[in-house]
Amino acid sequence: MTKKRQNVIRITEAFGEGDLTQQAVVYGNDEISAVTEELSATIEEVTSTMKSINESTRHISAGAGEQGKSFEVVAEEVRKLAEQSA
Repeated sequence: MTKKRQNVIRITEAFGEGDLTQQAVVYGNDEISAVTEELSATIEEVTSTMKSINESTRHISAGAGEQGKSFEVVAEEVRKLAEQSA
């Protein structure tokens, strides 16, 4: 039995003989909300990581003098990406 079919059966058992279409919509909305929350948390984690990488790269750049210029370019690009994903 497919997972989708199992979910329909579970919904039917939980709500009885009521309007299954409405119940399925409510269940689907709950699933979408859960996935959206997970996605939002993941984006926040990625943004935080990118900000940390940016700071680390800036410190390396500052300590490397002239040879650290390429690190500064990378740090700037990572900063831009972090801002876009925030």
